[in-house]
Amino acid sequence: MKQFLVDNRVPIFALVFLLPAATSFILSSHALCQRVGPIKYTERPFQGGRICHPLRPFLALAASTFTMEVDEESMAEIQEPSYSESDRKHMRRALHLAAQALGKTRPNPVVGCVILDQEGVVVGEGFHPKAGQPHAEVFALKEAGDRARGGTVYVTLEPCNHHGKTPPCVDALLEAGIKKVVAGMVDPFPLVGGKGLARLADNGVEVVVGCEEGKCQALNRPFVHRVQHGTPLGFLPLTYSRQDFVRPAPATVQLGDGGKALEMIDAIVVDFNVKGEGLQTVAALQTAGLLQDEVVRIVLANDLSALPVEWAKHKKASVRKVVLTTSIAGQEAAVEVLEGRGVEVIAMPTDPLAVGKYMHGLGLLSALWLLCPEGAKRAVKAGVVQDLWIHATLQEADDLDGVDDPDFLGRQFGRPMKMSVMSCDAVGTKACLLSLTIDDTATL
Repeated sequence: MKQFLVDNRVPIFALVFLLPAATSFILSSHALCQRVGPIKYTERPFQGGRICHPLRPFLALAASTFTMEVDEESMAEIQEPSYSESDRKHMRRALHLAAQALGKTRPNPVVGCVILDQEGVVVGEGFHPKAGQPHAEVFALKEAGDRARGGTVYVTLEPCNHHGKTPPCVDALLEAGIKKVVAGMVDPFPLVGGKGLARLADNGVEVVVGCEEGKCQALNRPFVHRVQHGTPLGFLPLTYSRQDFVRPAPATVQLGDGGKALEMIDAIVVDFNVKGEGLQTVAALQTAGLLQDEVVRIVLANDLSALPVEWAKHKKASVRKVVLTTSIAGQEAAVEVLEGRGVEVIAMPTDPLAVGKYMHGLGLLSALWLLCPEGAKRAVKAGVVQDLWIHATLQEADDLDGVDDPDFLGRQFGRPMKMSVMSCDAVGTKACLLSLTIDDTATL
């Protein structure tokens, strides 16, 4: 065994959706390092160093390190990446299948799978629809039947090799007689973390990893972030002005056609303790049918009697609504009213990190934070927000040319960091939406 220390890099993936500030969005990512072998996480500060191996380590996310033990005998059985256009075509199809379950698989990742027979003909397809249900490989194998024997599997994420709510996919692939597995990325989950690919290779299966890796990483960025950091991936809409950089985005917006991107969101967090329009934004999205029923509505409110009754109304009782409050003492009557409308009331700390950990406990992968200026700064400083969408006039957008300057953002948010401007998309003729991703490895 050898140990390697892996260089950390932040994947840039601007998951932009319809927000109170605008209606257009962009998706982008940097491919992360590939990795095969068990992961052991450490608490040591970041140090440089990158593995120069055909299968470079995978997981290198913001402000953390891990050491990796590589079984060189197993690694020798895994092929150096070499992808044909046919490989990429089938992996893109698997990505398309995986995307059908966006917002429905938490706490699991979305996964798609395509199986080819020995002649290169597609004989099976599948995706993981929901936690507790069979994985993508199982659905694809069921459709392929005996035609899968000697065939090739394209799967967006490394097949699992552990018993959870479902049996290991590696067992199913070996039993089916699969000859080759092409995986888009290594699973960052410690129970998997390269073990599935290594076991396939140990059993004579040709294993290749990294085909369309950037797209696979982008699709599962919320899952990867949750595994690495213990909180959902956070998104924060803001409005820029010269007078107030982090003014909340207005609720009165044209909803447009950006609703499809909301499929990526598992929760919306609204701070009702300050003046703002967060609840109106949630109501507007619900009215327009742009908010999936699976999205958990979370409201932070200390004065429960002040919450508008209309907020708790929803035509479907299955929609989960939660109020987090620092104390319910003396508010028993308000609690009874809310619970009578299907709202969960929980007494707990409501600082951003505590709320982020609470959402992690629910298995949520991503969250949209609708906050006041001070709340926005606290959330960014606490590290629960990774992406910002800033609405600005075209003239004001020119002021943000230096947004990648750490000093500039350090002054705004009170923490060492910088951002990468991912896009500047027009909103009408006089405004634009800037998409920025925080680089937590930056220092002032």
